[in-house]
Amino acid sequence: MNSVLFLALMFLVGGILQSLGHKRKRVGSQPDLPGPGDRAKPGSIIEAIQQALEAAEREREVRAVPRMPTASPVDDSSEEMVEETESLEVEPETRTLEDLTPRLQRQVIDQEDDAEQLLTQRVKWSEERAKPIGPAEHRAFDRRIEAATAAKVAAAVSAEAAGRAARAGELRKMVIWHAILGKPKALRYEDEDVR
Repeated sequence: MNSVLFLALMFLVGGILQSLGHKRKRVGSQPDLPGPGDRAKPGSIIEAIQQALEAAEREREVRAVPRMPTASPVDDSSEEMVEETESLEVEPETRTLEDLTPRLQRQVIDQEDDAEQLLTQRVKWSEERAKPIGPAEHRAFDRRIEAATAAKVAAAVSAEAAGRAARAGELRKMVIWHAILGKPKALRYEDEDVR
């Protein structure tokens, strides 16, 4: 508790001394506080602090008094001081943000007219596929699957070959740029005896 009280007292004294320092800079006079080399009585230090507090309070009161601006004489006869009688305000304008362009009429699609034709197409499709499947159809189906698989495999192989060629081209470019941007030939093998 004593250390908190001591810190508060030091903070207060520091603030007072700082305000006195600002006042000394403005006024140019030095306060009558004892210096560090002066030997003073313990009572005189307290009196100096009280005087500093009173000086800071007076300074605060001086700052708090508002200053009234001085009125400058106005020449009413000048032509520049004529007031404008027109208002700068503009009448509000109402605008709509909706799109007022006419819309196209909705097109009605009626499939009932084509219902009979659609029904006959579906029946024909189902009759074609409702037959039993024989060995010839199975072989044809297998050939279609094998052809599709072979096409996918061929595409994958060609893509892999193209990827290898692209990687080889990139590697070639990297070697060329290393030769261009790297050390000169004479300095490359300084550490080694490989010449």
